[in-house]
This record gives sequence, structure tokens and C-alpha cells, in this order.
Amino acid sequence: MPTLLVAAQPDLGTSILVALSGLFVLFLSGLSWRLIGVAVVLVAAVHSYSVVLPDA
Repeated sequence: MPTLLVAAQPDLGTSILVALSGLFVLFLSGLSWRLIGVAVVLVAAVHSYSVVLPDA
């Protein structure tokens, strides 16, 4: 929940740092690069779709 609140703010730098630190923690916990990559691609696809989607 706090991550979503940070992401909603107009300061993109803070959101990027929070996301990168979260990915780093996942990597240190032993999660494979493949799973991290799939998660990043899925999140990017959903975000891109919401940005490109017209307001019709």
C-alpha cells in the first residue's frame, strides 16, 4: 500500500528508487532473475496499457 501511494506522487525519482530497492530485496532473497524479469515486464505492460488507453 505505501508503495502505491509513493507511485501516485508526481515525483518519479522516488518511485523509481522504491521500485529498484524492492527488486533488489527480491533478488537478495533468492528469487531468480527470470521471475523478476517476468514481473517487471508484466507491470510495465499494464502501466503502458493504462497510459496509452484512450479515455473513451
